[in-house]
Amino acid sequence: MEFMEDNWRNDLSLEEMAKHTGRSLSSFKRDFKKVCELTPERWVMKRRLEEAHALLSEDSSRPVFEVMVDTGFKDMSTFSRAYKREYGYPPSRTPGMHESPE
Repeated sequence: MEFMEDNWRNDLSLEEMAKHTGRSLSSFKRDFKKVCELTPERWVMKRRLEEAHALLSEDSSRPVFEVMVDTGFKDMSTFSRAYKREYGYPPSRTPGMHESPE
């Protein structure tokens, strides 16, 4: 988990994550799910969304695009869809944010 916390912003494949933790892909996925009850992919997505939500909630002047990039997302539509699915509103409508286009 320490490796994951240190690297959730990085664009690493599951194979790279497993290699960096000294496990085979199958043992990495199995061990990860035992510790966290989420798949590694879902954990990374959830961690990125939590950080994006915190950043947007805390700093209403920060552009959504900047937060998207800073939290490891590569595509605005993917980010916006995942964010809305998780929080029920698009990133640009995060409570406390100013009104601005995405």
